Amino acid sequence: MLTITAAARGDTHSVSLATLIVLFIVIPYVCLALWAGSGSLAANMLRDTKARARFDRATGAMLALSALRLLGRP
Repeated sequence: MLTITAAARGDTHSVSLATLIVLFIVIPYVCLALWAGSGSLAANMLRDTKARARFDRATGAMLALSALRLLGRP
């Protein structure tokens, strides 16, 4: 929001307000579209029971490792 405020004040080094508005609309839309598309692809790939079990084990291991890392252990 600081960027929009600086642009609204008429700062000479800032990007135009219209450009910022477009960017604040386009970037989240593209990110959400990519997230939805990858979720749909993952759902199709994980219909197999064995693939789903491997995915669950891998994500569980990553979660456990990240928790240990947060606790300060290697």
